[in-house]
Amino acid sequence: MSSSISSFDKNACAFWLSTAAVFLFIAVASEWLVRAKVIPEDNLYTHVSLVQSTTSPFAAFGDSHVARNFDAAAPVVNLAYPSENIEKMHWKAQQYLGRVENPETILIQADPHLFSPYRTGAGLGDYERVFADEKASITMALSERYRPQLIALWRSFFQNGGTMKS
Repeated sequence: MSSSISSFDKNACAFWLSTAAVFLFIAVASEWLVRAKVIPEDNLYTHVSLVQSTTSPFAAFGDSHVARNFDAAAPVVNLAYPSENIEKMHWKAQQYLGRVENPETILIQADPHLFSPYRTGAGLGDYERVFADEKASITMALSERYRPQLIALWRSFFQNGGTMKS
């Protein structure tokens, strides 16, 4: 009887060790995917760099309507980003105003879509971390930005032959 319990303990131990090894492999592979393939293609970090480095006294804030459809000519800088809500625009404008010495003109998008319930309740999200260099985080794959998209990111990676460019 003790040999069957001993055998069961060994099998259970082997099962749990194997399961842990598979999860560890998935976690490490997902972290590699996000850091090596996704972040270099993610334009948010280029946008963050622009927001943090601009010194123009003329800026525009908004969501994708402004980000994609407002052709800002110098010296106006387009600091809009897709899917931004009012709270994100406000936070980002505060960062801008705290850094730019003499702002002259600020353009802020205010269309009815920004006031829809799903937009007004979205909150600030991970903006503070992203603008504070989220890439320094230990686990980028588990960050608020990438965790919900991991399966889609893996699917895209495999469908595009090991690249994130479509």
